Amino acid sequence: MRTFWLSQVLAVLSLTAAAATHTVEPPDFKTYDIGYSDGSNAVEVVRAVLGENAKVYYDPATHQLMVLASSNRQVLAEKIIKQLNVPPRNVRVEVAFRGRDQNTRKAASVSGQGAVVLDNGGSRGSIRIQPRLENRRDETTSTTLQQLLVASGRQASIFIGEEIPYIEWLMEYGRRYHYVEQRLAWQRVGAYLVIEPTVIGTGPLIRVRLTPELSGRVDNAPYRTRFANVTTEVTVSDGVPFTLGGLSQKNDFYSRFLIGVDRSGARQNLDIELTAHIVDPTGPPK
Repeated sequence: MRTFWLSQVLAVLSLTAAAATHTVEPPDFKTYDIGYSDGSNAVEVVRAVLGENAKVYYDPATHQLMVLASSNRQVLAEKIIKQLNVPPRNVRVEVAFRGRDQNTRKAASVSGQGAVVLDNGGSRGSIRIQPRLENRRDETTSTTLQQLLVASGRQASIFIGEEIPYIEWLMEYGRRYHYVEQRLAWQRVGAYLVIEPTVIGTGPLIRVRLTPELSGRVDNAPYRTRFANVTTEVTVSDGVPFTLGGLSQKNDFYSRFLIGVDRSGARQNLDIELTAHIVDPTGPPK
């Protein structure tokens, strides 16, 4: 009898030990203020580190992450969020517009010189006719500078011009790619390039994304159209200028979009040069 009782006790102890070995730590629920961090980016980073068993959600109303994970995972989540919660670096973008304007001048005129003398014998004289034809092409250049200061990962707009010579073509292009659903009667429209610079790591490389945009008023209400399918993205180094060069991958679009109109109404083909500088928040710009 004693032997049977001892064997039962040993069986119970072994089952308890096995259960303790396989016990899963219950998850904790915590919220974290992510401060300067971008919500969607913070979710991706925390999920990648904590693993698929952790549940991570972003609440845009409170700008907080909600994390459901074990206590040791929560400690790790707190460390990650502290590393992400740093002030974004600013990027100063210098924009140089170089316009090339070609004018062709054609003219024709006739001039003459001579004299007519009247006397008793009648009139006599001579006149020399001098025709003049002019066919001349003039090329003028101009440079306009703009400066923008934008936080890394945020957006700002580069102003192209108030008048868009090829507005009908651009609207037809927008309808083709479903950016514009109907014909629009613009009361006022301007052309812009939306720029989004993002500092990669601690620098010096900067990823620059450029998206064309028409912005103005339709039916007296603000309206804008972005052409996302012709967005251009380049990676540049701090302080090194780069030229858009007509953005040849969508040259049919940009050859019409990057047209400036000066005060006299003459059209100019624009070459745009950008230089991005990482601004150190603790010191002067680089």
